[in-house]
Amino acid sequence: MNKEIKLTPAKLYKYVFVALALVAAFIANVAHKPEHRQAVIAKVVDGDTVQLADGEKVRLIGIDTPEEFESAKLFSDARRTGQDIDTIKAQGKQAHEFTRRWLLGQTVMLEVGREKRDKYGRLLAYLYLPFPHPALSPLPRNGYIVNVDGKKWYFINATIIQAGYAKPMSIAPNNKYQPVFEMLYQQAKEYNLGLWNQASPTKATRKSPARSFAVK
Repeated sequence: MNKEIKLTPAKLYKYVFVALALVAAFIANVAHKPEHRQAVIAKVVDGDTVQLADGEKVRLIGIDTPEEFESAKLFSDARRTGQDIDTIKAQGKQAHEFTRRWLLGQTVMLEVGREKRDKYGRLLAYLYLPFPHPALSPLPRNGYIVNVDGKKWYFINATIIQAGYAKPMSIAPNNKYQPVFEMLYQQAKEYNLGLWNQASPTKATRKSPARSFAVK
């Protein structure tokens, strides 16, 4: 049973801010029509990176999951957050598994970012799965649902944050959904979801309210 969520003035302001940000994103996209294309996910590299069937690697825009493997970023994150390296790696494995269960072997729609590649040459994109999706039926899928050109999709970048397995990461010009990602991140922490539930084991886990919005 879903717990009733009280809409405080602060939360109402937050939702209004998100709505205004989405209107601004729509206006910006009138001049910049997003590039959409389909692809098959052949491998999930980690929580925020996948590899397509043609071998190209894709970095999911706007999110950052914990590092699963030893790297300069892992040690940097450990120094910055004060977390133990083994703890971060364990969280990275959980985020990896969450993304893998959603995407491995699936045909997705990619929305390529305004800046198409990062410094490592990876394609930067938002990923979408059709909704409903019969192949996902064996497991519960409380994904973040959006409307793209009149069709419903699971918005994977948002879903990973909503479930508590990523933090938002804003890098212009690929930041049009960042207010939404920030809202979902705060909700995941508030309701102790995913990795945030482990960070607060004494708190009862509550189900996050479902949200959706239209993507043009």
